[in-house]
Amino acid sequence: MLMEPTRETQPYWEAVKDGRVVAQRCRACGTLARSPRRFCPSCGSDDAALEECGTRGTVHTFSVVQRAAPGFHLEAPFVVALVDFDNGH
Repeated sequence: MLMEPTRETQPYWEAVKDGRVVAQRCRACGTLARSPRRFCPSCGSDDAALEECGTRGTVHTFSVVQRAAPGFHLEAPFVVALVDFDNGH
């Protein structure tokens, strides 16, 4: 069974579904979180917004996941990559 989106993660998964890469930026301190979360990992604020990461960048490494953890096993195989986007994300 796939993981169910939460109130905090629903906009992130909608962006993924649309083929967009987004990250969450804290409006209080500016920290960028790669995955959505309820509170900022740096300052604890709950005031954040999603930002587009762009469409171009540098792939530093990647892995093809063939056997995934519960919650993601039905999606395998999939790719996990470390990317520096051209817009600084």
